[in-house]
Amino acid sequence: MNFLINMLLIIVMNRNMKKKLIIYLLTTLLISCVDPSRTSTYSCSLKNNTNQSITITVYFSGAIIDNSIIEPSMSGLDCSYSEDSFTGYTYNCNFDMLKITFPNGKGYLCSQFDNPEYWFADQKTPFLPSEKFILNNNGVYEFNISEEDYINAHILP
Repeated sequence: MNFLINMLLIIVMNRNMKKKLIIYLLTTLLISCVDPSRTSTYSCSLKNNTNQSITITVYFSGAIIDNSIIEPSMSGLDCSYSEDSFTGYTYNCNFDMLKITFPNGKGYLCSQFDNPEYWFADQKTPFLPSEKFILNNNGVYEFNISEEDYINAHILP
């Protein structure tokens, strides 16, 4: 008789375990079906709001990969990427350092990895989001280089 009772208990427990296992698996499946975080496409550029032409030297891993000139009131160095949020110029832009030079030889040296000694005022850099990025009417975040930036530019190494 005890054997039969024990067998019935095992069968009942197994049914409860099966139910619990099924509930656990269904719950796990439902939780894992939640939409992943949504990414958006962001575009950024440098906007020259000075009265001077600026030369942009673009580097990747220490090598110069591009040189360009951005005239006053113009934009350049366009980059687009998909992320969870706007992050400024990122590794997705395929460069890791910028040298921004004015005709007087002064300028800014901004890197994803170096210290901010030659960055813009208040440690602003195109590689980090800041109020220097302004969203224009075309949906592009423009890193604004101002006349004040020209006046306060560093003597570069």
